[in-house]
Amino acid sequence: MSRPRRPTRRAAWLLLFVAGCGPHEHAARRAPDGGTPSDDACVLAEHVEAPLDPFGELSDPPKLVPFGERFGVIDGESIALHKVAHAELVAFQGVDTQTSFELDELCPDGVCRNIHGSALLATAAGEPEFLLAEQGSSVSMAAYPLRALAWDANGSPAQITPLFDTRVTAITTRADLQASRNAERALFVLGNIDTPSLEMVEIAPSATLVAPPATMPLPGTPWDCVSVIPTDTAAAVSAVTKLDGETGVVWSVRELDAEANVVFETSAPVPVGEALGFVDCPAVVESPEGFHAQWVGTNGDSVVATVARAAEAGSAELLTLDASPGALAGVLHGDFVFRSTLGGERQGFMRLDRQGDPGGPGITLPALPPSTPERRRAAPQLLSVEESSLTLSYELESARVFEQWSCAKN
Repeated sequence: MSRPRRPTRRAAWLLLFVAGCGPHEHAARRAPDGGTPSDDACVLAEHVEAPLDPFGELSDPPKLVPFGERFGVIDGESIALHKVAHAELVAFQGVDTQTSFELDELCPDGVCRNIHGSALLATAAGEPEFLLAEQGSSVSMAAYPLRALAWDANGSPAQITPLFDTRVTAITTRADLQASRNAERALFVLGNIDTPSLEMVEIAPSATLVAPPATMPLPGTPWDCVSVIPTDTAAAVSAVTKLDGETGVVWSVRELDAEANVVFETSAPVPVGEALGFVDCPAVVESPEGFHAQWVGTNGDSVVATVARAAEAGSAELLTLDASPGALAGVLHGDFVFRSTLGGERQGFMRLDRQGDPGGPGITLPALPPSTPERRRAAPQLLSVEESSLTLSYELESARVFEQWSCAKN
């Protein structure tokens, strides 16, 4: 096994991308024709604003997901309470469609079921379909195995497919369900932290299983932090297993293609145990190179681990920073992209290279309204990275903004 590389850098980048920004301006140029950026700027190529509250005022912000060339805005608050879900599709030309899904089959005995994840898939016609993974009600749990349920936009009865039998408890069960970026596949994963394996299944529209469910072995127990990481056409599963001594963990990743074939799998040690102050789950993103996970310590330090598809199995490249630059959001031109508060005031996205030095140009967002207990605001979100383009979303006072930026390599 090759020894991981561990470049360590100090935080000399905290004041990047701040100078020269007016209170309502981006710290980058706008090019209505989608022009090519210079070496020191990002260019705003696309911009659209949608209503902030398309489904009425919510307690929490809705979920935003890529949906092919469009974006999905998903309200899941009313699933258990009213047996209904709402979705909106937005394109750069404006709001495309809004759909309400009446979730029949959800509470047959009057007690809503245990929901383990939801996603938005695209039918062959490009219409949205709402997908749930759930297990039977608290009244008769044993009578209801784990199932996938899918509702289309035409109000047809739910399509229902059994998934797999597993023991589910509120304390030890971990699960996730996410759709691919093209919205043609979803991946569901579930397991118990006291069992050294995960069960997973890839799902197509109409709750169709792409292949039989599969088991992913883990290095041991306890494990946690299971998550599904969307890729262009499918997804990957990420989980973290603790090592003895609490000085490190093993990070496991398995990637599937659109036909549910395993195309990449690794388990790599990362020195981020609880004894070193790393108690939270990592943020995990995918890039053409592979997968990247960021752990942030209680002392404000940060470790970013990369497992490359082309690298030796079991190895990880590590970048250690004495101060976290923000939340890892993606990878652009080989640079890590972090969502940051720039200069202590404005929010935006900054870049560091693999040595922890300032990378290519970043983006400073306009002044954003604060999140309050009465009005919770979503943090700016990087939705996708494709070649030189960043697609992101953020909230203004009464609008949700979607933008595409073209950024230079360096």
